Amino acid sequence: MTISCTSVGVKTANVHDLDLASYQTYNYMEFNYMRYDSMPYNEDIYLYFIQQMNNHMRAKGLELSDEPKLVLNIGVVVRQEEQIEKADDRKYMGQQLLNREDRVVGVYDIGDVIIDFVDNQKKTLVWRASIEAVFSKKEDKMKKKIEKSMAKIFESFPSK
Repeated sequence: MTISCTSVGVKTANVHDLDLASYQTYNYMEFNYMRYDSMPYNEDIYLYFIQQMNNHMRAKGLELSDEPKLVLNIGVVVRQEEQIEKADDRKYMGQQLLNREDRVVGVYDIGDVIIDFVDNQKKTLVWRASIEAVFSKKEDKMKKKIEKSMAKIFESFPSK
C-alpha cells in the first residue's frame, strides 16, 4: 500500500460472523504500544482515539461496561521512515550533473494500528480493523486522521 503524507489506509475483516445483537457491551484490553524511535508517545492523542472509538461504538448501539461481552484489543506500532531524493543522472548539454547522490530530505513516522474485536466469553476474534497512516507531529492533523480512520472503520462495522 502506498501512503502519502495525508492518506489513511484502512482494512477491515470479519473473522467470524459477527451478530451484534448478541453484543450490547464492550470495553478495552490493556493498550499495547511499541515505538522504534525516540519521539515520545502522546497520551492526549491516544485518549482522543479512545473517545472517537467510544462515539462510534455508541452509535452502533454498544455501551461501555465493566462486564463487557465484546473486548477491543488495540495495538500500535510506529516506525520511522526516510524520504529519499534520488540522484539525478541526467545530462545537461552533454555534461553530467555534479554532486548528485541519493540523500535524505525528510523523516516521518508511519503508524500501524490494529483493533481486534474479541468475544470476551469465548475468547475468539470476531472482527478486525487495521489502519496505516503517516503520523503527524501536529495534534490537530493527527485528530483529523483519527476521525477519518474511525469513520472508514465503522462504515464496514456490522450493524445490528
